Amino acid sequence: MLDAIFREIRNSDAAILERKGSPNLAMATAIVQMVESILQDRKRVLCVSSVLLGEYSMRVVSLSVPTVLGRKGIDRLLKIELSDLELANLLSSGCKIEEGIRSSDFAVRGALRAS
Repeated sequence: MLDAIFREIRNSDAAILERKGSPNLAMATAIVQMVESILQDRKRVLCVSSVLLGEYSMRVVSLSVPTVLGRKGIDRLLKIELSDLELANLLSSGCKIEEGIRSSDFAVRGALRAS
């Protein structure tokens, strides 16, 4: 089941673009799906940016992962099986994001001290 969800999420934007030809429509469709899932408590699985709290051994990093959305927002994250290469790539992306967060925080603190 999770493999099918993963494939659908991974291929959904390409399928929308292929059928409709507009990235704006793809974004609008994704937003409508998220809003409907939250307002109507549909508990849909959508690939959305979510803060990881230990999933894939990462903390306080936001990555797009399969997420169940319901009335309260994020109901739960679905951890999918990844190959060693996929996990290494995910961890690499997470580390780059975390590094960017740290350097941005450092830059903001420096700017605040200077003002």
